[in-house]
Amino acid sequence: MFAGSGCVGIAVLTRVPSAHVDFAEKGKNELRQIRRNLKENNIAPGRFRVLSSNIFSAVKGKYDFILANPPYAGEEYPEKVEESVRKWEPRRAVFAGKEGMEVIRPFLEQATCFLKPGGVLYMELDPSQKDAVARILKKRYPRHRFFKDQFKRWRFCRFSG
Repeated sequence: MFAGSGCVGIAVLTRVPSAHVDFAEKGKNELRQIRRNLKENNIAPGRFRVLSSNIFSAVKGKYDFILANPPYAGEEYPEKVEESVRKWEPRRAVFAGKEGMEVIRPFLEQATCFLKPGGVLYMELDPSQKDAVARILKKRYPRHRFFKDQFKRWRFCRFSG
């Protein structure tokens, strides 16, 4: 979900020979880049689908794993985002409302419908959002956990369906 250039899904496809990956992204340029990157990495067409999707709008079925990097930066503090990211990344891929939760909330509310029993979801987040995300997760996903990045900041969560 929120596949961007597709690098995470392509890494899975290159490392896990039995994997099949659906890339969900809404930006036309990003969709084009995913297809280009798949071709450059010689990924067989039968191992993936590229979906033009606003969150889960074009996603069908249930998954063993969902890997998500939603836009999560708050528009009220654009200076918290590295300059290179602000310069090169599409604004919609980085910023999501005042506090950065505008995409995360509906994504988390819908995610359970797309996980198989025992399926696992990993989602990147801004460290400042940990408490807000935890409140959402407690309601829907009692088995959740947060992890820190290499800089000892809360950076992603994991939960099961």
